[in-house]
Amino acid sequence: MQGRIAFLFIAVVLIVISCIEEINLDTTDSREITVNCILTNSSQQVLELCYSKKYSDEDFVPVTNADVSLYCVRNSDTIFVGAFNYAGASKWVLNYTPQLGTDYILNVKVDDFRLISAKTSMPHGFSVETMSYPPNPSSSEYINAKGCKIITDYDCILWVYGKNLVSDLSPRTNEIVSLITTNHHNVDNFNLSDFTLANYTGEIKSNGLSYYSGLTFYLHNYYLRLNHPQGYTNSYGYHLLSDNFPGPDGNSWGPLFLLAGTFTDYAEIEFMNVSPEYDKYIKTSYSLWKAKKDESDFTSIFDNTMAYTNIENGIGIFGASFNFTLTNFNLGQY
Repeated sequence: MQGRIAFLFIAVVLIVISCIEEINLDTTDSREITVNCILTNSSQQVLELCYSKKYSDEDFVPVTNADVSLYCVRNSDTIFVGAFNYAGASKWVLNYTPQLGTDYILNVKVDDFRLISAKTSMPHGFSVETMSYPPNPSSSEYINAKGCKIITDYDCILWVYGKNLVSDLSPRTNEIVSLITTNHHNVDNFNLSDFTLANYTGEIKSNGLSYYSGLTFYLHNYYLRLNHPQGYTNSYGYHLLSDNFPGPDGNSWGPLFLLAGTFTDYAEIEFMNVSPEYDKYIKTSYSLWKAKKDESDFTSIFDNTMAYTNIENGIGIFGASFNFTLTNFNLGQY
């Protein structure tokens, strides 16, 4: 299940890459190999392998015959992990669970093309807990909200997004929450929307953030990018969020942060601790998607911003992500 999270997450922005390639007017037969592989903390790894799309092509042409090998690096030794097997269309698979904090090398050999290679590192793991802030009639400083706590021994670059569910019993859905915000101290503002939590007129779950008078919470498009250090503490001077003043149950709520946005009553939250390569790829892919979306000026897609790639002798991305799904993020009562 987790193996599909990374590909679902970038489903919106991946379309930009194909859009950019479609405007290539080169009519020669020269092609590049496109490699997309995000290692995850699942038991099966998935790799997409195809020829780059030319203007005359109706669709991408998959690579069906290749030698695709994965290696790990331990104590300066390069060790063969396994070979990806062709699974139809442009999909290749390898049954293997990456080791956390380990460097990996990907080699791809296709016919007469030069050896394609890339490197990445598997991020460290983490877990997520939630705690409800109970309303307290005797103090206005205690609010009714649901907070998140990241449990980790390492600094993380976290990408966070939500998926709305019809009910708490419904199956998984691909409906990504379109607008999301947080009171996390270290949120990246690269993908701000035109709205704030206060001026948005549609259906939205504030999840306690409306209690922060004098603070403006800007809504982000689709995702939050958080620089989350080990031992993170979120304190705005409220007893509710301070390590020095535990809550009514005696627990310290300092490490918690809130998420709000266009959630339904029932949702899932996806957290991803990503490698530096994957982090750059997501950010630049979003910039391309945003430029393509601005149809008021078609020349906006001809800017100098291109999607990051770490594929030597090819294009695409080889990265890694530790994924965690927070199920039953029920905001019906908040």
